[in-house]
Amino acid sequence: MQPISATQLVQLLQQNAANSPYIIEPKPYGFDLKLNIVDAKWYNLLAAHSLKRTFTIEATIDESSHSLATNDRTFTIPTGKPLVLLV
Repeated sequence: MQPISATQLVQLLQQNAANSPYIIEPKPYGFDLKLNIVDAKWYNLLAAHSLKRTFTIEATIDESSHSLATNDRTFTIPTGKPLVLLV
């Protein structure tokens, strides 16, 4: 079996994340994985469970070594205020 490209991996992950509370966002280094707190469908569900912070996982894809490295970032969600993330 041949390895797939970074672009193909991101596309597959996006397809699998459809209709879930996750977003796969393509980036030059690979992709970011985060909760879709902007969509009211998911925001209301997450707010109902008192979500206080959200995480973004930065995934760096190295096609030459067929490896993936991750870095986690945490964002605090202000209570009662709309959340705007500028990254």
